[in-house]
Amino acid sequence: MSQYYPLIADTDDRYLAFTLRGSRPAGTVATRRVGTGRGCGMDTLFPLGKVVVTPGAHHAFKEAGEQLTPYLNRHASGDWSETDPDERRDNVSALDCGLAIRSTYYTSAGKLWILTEADRSATTILMPEEQ
Repeated sequence: MSQYYPLIADTDDRYLAFTLRGSRPAGTVATRRVGTGRGCGMDTLFPLGKVVVTPGAHHAFKEAGEQLTPYLNRHASGDWSETDPDERRDNVSALDCGLAIRSTYYTSAGKLWILTEADRSATTILMPEEQ
């Protein structure tokens, strides 16, 4: 049975940093199964590394009362359905070539980008205007 991995916040001047936790040691990220909170998990295609959220994205989602976790799960599982076709093709290639992966989602908080570094050391959640 998979566990739900809640996000635990750490802050600095520019980002809110999160570590996924659960049955794994603190500071590690689930790369195969990420729980959905309903007793079942989903497969992920790549490790997320350290997950950070920009202040603008954090504020927008807090104001909208929406959770970031479902979008992060979609990104990691390859659900890029809202990402333009060229970017989807780039993401598929990036999985094989070790390049950066970017997802775009349209949320009640506005347009959201999720970017995973080429070395898979970090994933950033941000609003496009923060780039």
